[in-house]
Amino acid sequence: MLYWAHNNNLKNQMAPAFKSLSFKSQRIPNAYKMKTVDVSGVIQGLTLTRTEDLKTLSTRKEDLKTPSTQDEDLKNLQSQQQKEFKSKVYGAIMRYRDKNTNATYYALIQGRYTGKWSFPKGHSKKGEEPYDCVIREIFEETGINNLPNSVEDYRIGFGHYYIFDVEMKYNLQPQDKNEVMNTKWVTVEEMNDLKLNVDASYFKRMMSEKSQEKL
Repeated sequence: MLYWAHNNNLKNQMAPAFKSLSFKSQRIPNAYKMKTVDVSGVIQGLTLTRTEDLKTLSTRKEDLKTPSTQDEDLKNLQSQQQKEFKSKVYGAIMRYRDKNTNATYYALIQGRYTGKWSFPKGHSKKGEEPYDCVIREIFEETGINNLPNSVEDYRIGFGHYYIFDVEMKYNLQPQDKNEVMNTKWVTVEEMNDLKLNVDASYFKRMMSEKSQEKL
């Protein structure tokens, strides 16, 4: 009985304290309360912004290239331009028909570096017309600058050649002696004793076959 009375008194004494503690726990200051914020709009806004940023980066990727990458692009562009302009070989076949002997002579030049004989020819320069290239090469390699108009032109071997019928054996005087070692007028038969380049060899064989057909 005494134990029960003692505990009951203790309970009664502690009750106000427990009540006060329970009441205070229900009134937590606003500073300590968790706030709920709707971030869906913020996240959506961030997503849109990132998408736009990526689009901007993709469209401005040229501005973000390093100098080494830009140099590589420049080299590729120059290489492409060089491929678009491919220099071609144009030449002249000057032939003279001797009315007394009925023999046909052709003007040949001997290259200093190869030692081979060929028709006057050369590579075209950028923007240069084929016929202008031929006239330039004729003058540089033979010194002739007053030829009549060409009578025909066609491809022979690796080059494209213009045919000129001349009334005399011009005095061949090369202007570019760094490339031309010698010059002379020869017949197709006399070409057999010369070391010819590919185009001249093809022309000699072609003319020999035509001669055989006439026989």
